[in-house]
Amino acid sequence: RGVKRGLHRRKAQTCLPIGQNAGGQKAKTQPDESSGLDVLRCQITGGGLSALARSAGVEYPDMRISSAFMPYGSGIEYLRSDLGCLLSGDETTTSYDAEGRRRVCRFRERRLRIGADDGPVALSFLPRGTLANLRLGKTVVREPAEGEVTVAVCATGLNFRDCLNVLGEYPGDPGPPGGDCAGVILAAGKGVERLKAGDAVMGVCPGSVASVVTGPADLLVPKPADLSFTQAATVPTVFTTVETCLRGLR
Repeated sequence: RGVKRGLHRRKAQTCLPIGQNAGGQKAKTQPDESSGLDVLRCQITGGGLSALARSAGVEYPDMRISSAFMPYGSGIEYLRSDLGCLLSGDETTTSYDAEGRRRVCRFRERRLRIGADDGPVALSFLPRGTLANLRLGKTVVREPAEGEVTVAVCATGLNFRDCLNVLGEYPGDPGPPGGDCAGVILAAGKGVERLKAGDAVMGVCPGSVASVVTGPADLLVPKPADLSFTQAATVPTVFTTVETCLRGLR
């Protein structure tokens, strides 16, 4: 409520200049310690403002909130030429690279044509650190061991953990991206009795941003017939988290 009241105090459109590197990349720290702390403070502050702008823009579309991402250390000159565009609300998110080039968000659906002769493929990164390093390539799928199944993935869910994984911000080594998924059993290992080849399932299978993946059978359950594969892939983490939170508020 406080956020809503604060936003509605501004009758005009709101523009939040957010000082952090574009593209989700870490800002380069300077040699001296004080500059490094400044960069860290900038990232923390920018992250909070970015989240506020996105959330408020979704919940209150009439506010027409725009945000601009700028490299650390840049000045307001990055915005002067495009201030009119930002305030018009035509672009809700704008970023500038180190050379001052302006970039805007564009989402484009891309359907991959994967033939039967192409073999299994998976999304990987070399190295971690930026989303730009994600690559789709061929992979080798191991046979299911005892207590495991091999699944043809029909849909996979992406979570905040996957973003941290790709950016190299997750503690330790979380392995390949992906976890929540839905698909069809291709093969079952020794000791797996409740699932068999041809069963539609949903659950958690590490490394599921792939066409085929092998994982523990205990983390998968039969998919309800009234759920699509896409819907089922949102259940394990996202839906369960939301339901748990809402139950706790009752």
